Amino acid sequence: MATFADHDRSYDEWWAALSPMLTNDALVAYGDTNPARVRPSQVTGAGEVASAPNFNQMSVLVPTDVGQYTIELVRQGDDNPNGTPSWFVDRLTPPADLG
Repeated sequence: MATFADHDRSYDEWWAALSPMLTNDALVAYGDTNPARVRPSQVTGAGEVASAPNFNQMSVLVPTDVGQYTIELVRQGDDNPNGTPSWFVDRLTPPADLG
């Protein structure tokens, strides 16, 4: 979320930092995002797990300066050097009033 909110840079810089954290679906969904139009500019507290319906999915609530975002994470792959799967962002849902 902090990388998504860090929009005071060019699209190329912003996307280079954000894209490695995204699932394939999220790459498509957020690929045309204009970082200058991203509303939050900072994370204001620690994320809190809202739900974890199974071993490979998790929803995290993250407070920002414009309200609480819900981040949907998906666990993928075993190709890290230590063999541990990585968590990737599948969806960033803004607060309802920003919808």
